[in-house]
Amino acid sequence: MSEAYLAPAAREHPLNVETLLGRARARAMLEDFGDPAFRVALDRFVEAINTESLLNADALAQQEADIVSSLMTRLRIRDYFRRHPEIEGEEIRAPVIIVGAQRTGTSKLFRVMASDLQWNVLYTWEALNPVPFSDPPATPDPRIAEAETWAERLRQQGMDQAHAVDALAPEMEHLLLAKSFTAPSPLLILPEFQAWCEQADYRPTYDFLHDQLKFLQWQKRGGGKRWMLKTPFHLHNLGVLMETFPDATLVMTHRDPRLTIASMVRIAVLMQETNAVSVDREKTVAAWSRIPALGLLRSVAFREAGGEPLFVDVPYRRIVEDSATVVREIYQRAGAPFTAETEASIAGWEDENPQHKGGSYRYSLEEFGLTEAGVSSFLEPYLKRFGQFL
Repeated sequence: MSEAYLAPAAREHPLNVETLLGRARARAMLEDFGDPAFRVALDRFVEAINTESLLNADALAQQEADIVSSLMTRLRIRDYFRRHPEIEGEEIRAPVIIVGAQRTGTSKLFRVMASDLQWNVLYTWEALNPVPFSDPPATPDPRIAEAETWAERLRQQGMDQAHAVDALAPEMEHLLLAKSFTAPSPLLILPEFQAWCEQADYRPTYDFLHDQLKFLQWQKRGGGKRWMLKTPFHLHNLGVLMETFPDATLVMTHRDPRLTIASMVRIAVLMQETNAVSVDREKTVAAWSRIPALGLLRSVAFREAGGEPLFVDVPYRRIVEDSATVVREIYQRAGAPFTAETEASIAGWEDENPQHKGGSYRYSLEEFGLTEAGVSSFLEPYLKRFGQFL
């Protein structure tokens, strides 16, 4: 290993799991984390940060704070379930879940549909902190201000050109999955941990996602509404996803991966340039060319094993050109009403959010040492199965 690779451990005291758990308990003034299965991932995640991460001092401190915050969320949700046993009875009924790969139009499609008030949706401020800081919640809710700080930090790093971030905007549940320490992030290039995650049991992660959604639904008093969800990483775990939400409708967006992978690698490199002591470009490219590609290959295997009827397939170009028709088709498949109010909300969202509102965002495989032939070879099963949508 190079001196640069060892630099974070040399500069900082390594993170300690027991210390992090103790800090969370002390701040939350609670003891019970619930199901201890999360500890397997937490232990490996902390080890990976200590031994693989190239984070600079500020990013490492933020990562430490995020881990403590995630642990506090577990403590507080467990406490709410204990004090309000009716939360356990909340049902997450027939959600619509967008599962397309990164950079395939998932965010636009999700936010277009989230503008329709018939859905329960997750917002950035509650995705970061699903549990109120006080009971009852303060007004205005301080979680919103904390989310605004988070969003501004990402905007300063240039992320809004690739993915618009806003404290009050609908956001994907990836931020909820991350509280189980198994969700990949372009901030963290951890090859050994990534390899472990590819073989890990994700049932504890999805069990906690389900609990968080039940808790949020209880807070919203939104039991009569269905959820609209979206996260590309679900492609890696479609079997567990459907065990957790057996009556879900899955919407898979499609775009040429020879474009989308380059885009995702560009985001990862940008995150490393602003958060790492030094950029290990080779490891960054390897990680973020593999993660989205592996999700696509796993989706093919899941569908060929009997999952095909669960999906609505949507080409990226149709999301850009005619989102209202796409939404109408999804609603028809999901058994959701497409009303005049729905159509008006879609038109209003489109008017307020033109393409490239945050600026243009350019990328290519070649700038990262990748080739179309190499991507095509690795993704041959996906390209053969879904070429008509690209």
